[in-house]
Amino acid sequence: MVSAAFPARAQTDEQIISLVKQAIASSKSNDFRSAIDTYKKALAMSEARHGPVHPFIAGCLAGLADNYTETGQYERAIDCLKRSLAQSQQTLGEADHRNAMIFSFLSDSYQNIGAYDDAISSAKKGLELLISNEKQDHVSLPALLTRLANCYVIKSDYQNAESVIDKLLELDPRSTSAFTLLGSLRFSQGRVNEAKEAFEKSISLANEKKLDAFYKKNAWIHLANAEVALENYDDALALLAKSRKEALSTLGPDHPDMGRLLCDLAEVHSNLGITLKELGRLEDAFSAVIKSIRIKPTVDAKNL
Repeated sequence: MVSAAFPARAQTDEQIISLVKQAIASSKSNDFRSAIDTYKKALAMSEARHGPVHPFIAGCLAGLADNYTETGQYERAIDCLKRSLAQSQQTLGEADHRNAMIFSFLSDSYQNIGAYDDAISSAKKGLELLISNEKQDHVSLPALLTRLANCYVIKSDYQNAESVIDKLLELDPRSTSAFTLLGSLRFSQGRVNEAKEAFEKSISLANEKKLDAFYKKNAWIHLANAEVALENYDDALALLAKSRKEALSTLGPDHPDMGRLLCDLAEVHSNLGITLKELGRLEDAFSAVIKSIRIKPTVDAKNL
């Protein structure tokens, strides 16, 4: 139900814009539920004032999708993105290159629910728009290629994965995400030493660029798993401790990605604990499992 303070029919566009600004501020403060509620009010006002098709409606739907994603409501995010895409295609035209960004977000959302074929299809559609409009320098291009390569790695389509990663490195030879993907590809192929080198390269480039932990989190997790696969258990433990400390100091405990990072760290700690137990390193195994248990309530509390 729409609050009386915000009537369903806005008197001016400024009222809608003001609500959208409030929603953006809530999202930046990690108050995603408030952002969702505010976007819903702005969406209702936009539809009442402008009818079924308008850029305001597309923008509100995209904002809703982003916040649904942050709260793990991926199916709702996909529904909003589909509606946003339909709005954009009606107002801009189906062939407009600006639709590529929505296809990129759709690809990401499909990956989140394990619908990799749909994710691949969305990424390809976005790429086709950029190529046909000669917009190879568009900001969405690296994201679309990254999502496409990741899906190919997950589906063990190594030939296509390699081809897309090569394109990413052609665009940017110092791309941290490209080297993380290359590491994932090599790990999946059983070439663990090469995977380790790629993950280390990704982290090194991120450090050189002075990027924060957000850009290193995937490489950290994968590198720890590579160390375990190579039986470098002490190195894995040291890396996990270092990455958690750096993430907390650079991102802070309230960063929206901390919950997911800590959850991934907890899983690696738990798996490593089982491995160390089997090797008879009971004290180290106990320590790893305890760290996993201590991390997990932090994650659960942040998602209440």
